[in-house]
Amino acid sequence: MIPNASGRPRLGPLGETIVARHYERRGAHVIGRNVRNLGGEIDLVVRDGPTLVAVEVKTRTVESRDAAFGSPAEAVDARRLFRLSRALESYAAAADISAPLRIDVAEVIVNNAREVLDLRILENVTN
Repeated sequence: MIPNASGRPRLGPLGETIVARHYERRGAHVIGRNVRNLGGEIDLVVRDGPTLVAVEVKTRTVESRDAAFGSPAEAVDARRLFRLSRALESYAAAADISAPLRIDVAEVIVNNAREVLDLRILENVTN
């Protein structure tokens, strides 16, 4: 984990690692992290059975969640979903993968000690 100025792990990579482990425990396979292509960036690319999944990970501290920021998933708007869809389609085409496609949004809430307080996966998110 890459630390921030306080020496604690940065939230983004921490959340991605937590979510990747969650999918792997469920039997899915993480096949890409922080994938960038002409379509955009995908935090995690997961093979969940026959389905190829783009996972957008949003990690917040309990303090920022309780402030005026709202839930982490609220940060994923229609524009971001469109970009994720385009990036996933581009990834599948480049990798010659013919599979059903899905977009999931993962919410991770941690405390100041970076301990997980809540993990929620919203599957098959659309507009």
